[in-house]
Amino acid sequence: MRKIVISMEQINRKFQKKDLRNYYVLFIEVSNLQIYSQFYDITISEKIIKAIYNDLINIFGRNSVFLYSSDVIIVFQEFENKVIVDRVKRYDEQRRLAQNVYNYICNRHYSLGALDHYYQASLTIGVGSKGLIEKENTISSIIRLAHFAMIKAKEKNTHILVANDELRILKLDLDTFNKEIEQGFKLDEFQPFFMPNIDPQTMQIVGCESLVRWTKDKYRVIEASKFYQIAIEKNLIEKIDGRVIVKTFQAFHDWKQSGLINDDFRITINLSKNTLIKFPLKEILDSVSLYRINPSNIEFDITLDNGLTKEEINATTKLKKHGFKVACDVLGSTNISLPILSEIDVATIKFGYLSQGFSKDAESAKKLYTALIRVAKTLDYMVMTKGIENKNELEFVRKLGVDLVQGYYFTKPLNKDGFELFLNKYKEGVF
Repeated sequence: MRKIVISMEQINRKFQKKDLRNYYVLFIEVSNLQIYSQFYDITISEKIIKAIYNDLINIFGRNSVFLYSSDVIIVFQEFENKVIVDRVKRYDEQRRLAQNVYNYICNRHYSLGALDHYYQASLTIGVGSKGLIEKENTISSIIRLAHFAMIKAKEKNTHILVANDELRILKLDLDTFNKEIEQGFKLDEFQPFFMPNIDPQTMQIVGCESLVRWTKDKYRVIEASKFYQIAIEKNLIEKIDGRVIVKTFQAFHDWKQSGLINDDFRITINLSKNTLIKFPLKEILDSVSLYRINPSNIEFDITLDNGLTKEEINATTKLKKHGFKVACDVLGSTNISLPILSEIDVATIKFGYLSQGFSKDAESAKKLYTALIRVAKTLDYMVMTKGIENKNELEFVRKLGVDLVQGYYFTKPLNKDGFELFLNKYKEGVF
């Protein structure tokens, strides 16, 4: 098996004199091999991938198909029209070929050696080519783009994804972030941006949420979701969170000294689960003391997307013991565990608005949303609706009696100076 796996160096040599604008790559992962290996002999996965490999050679020829790893095959193909470059037609051509490969392989029955026992492949295919941006200058860079498209296909729960210019830009960003995030931390480029929390009955600004932003090169503001996974891989997420927390405390202190906020103003800080587990409690308590902040004015926001582990619950309990508040951001999640909410003594439950994670059926979505709000209110939780984008949405949740609202209807996230201006402008209430 190892003898037929090709190296990147070999691939580069094969394509070093070819015009890469005329080629595209199918990055084909056979994703269910291990399932069968558990129930048959351990060599079955090698036999299956070799059979699929040979099938593809029969279709495309030996010079176009390569075994890239134990579960990945790559196929190189020339575009039909190499003279006139039509972006739409080329996209359709790549998509069509990937679909044909998917249909053919997934409908094949590969023998498992036993009578009436056969294997049906499950594939995920990413397709890459040299685009208008033309950053893919080697065949290996096109393969990496196709690989990236395959990963994104998995995230989108789809079988095929053809890399377009939007995906190319996303990959370029991630490649850049991967190289520059450590430098960004050294240059102190990670800052808190703030979203106001508003009482929908009085329209007073009663708090805010602190959001991590990367102010890259002083001109570009990047939201955390874009670099979060890379920060985890680089072991930086806890350091970034810690630095932003201290800067948030500094901002709170400055606003209080300037008379922009009152004693009841509550600031919410998002905590990644990585930071929650490794929370630098002593350093945070020292900062709270330094900036003369009452812990009850600070609320740590935890996401319940996949529930909480015992370790995470214990970490949350420690925060509560020192007087901090805890909020849970459930957005549109259906994985809401009332016992967990009770165990960690949540103060605030945050829901996204109807468009965020709820049914497309407007009437049924409203009924479900109304029921969720009523249950939360009955259990004496403070309830917040995020993602308010217009007056109608504001009026709807106001009638439901939610305690707090937030969204782009009021403002986008603002840096410290921008938020101070917002507080000054709307000190008597928003609108």
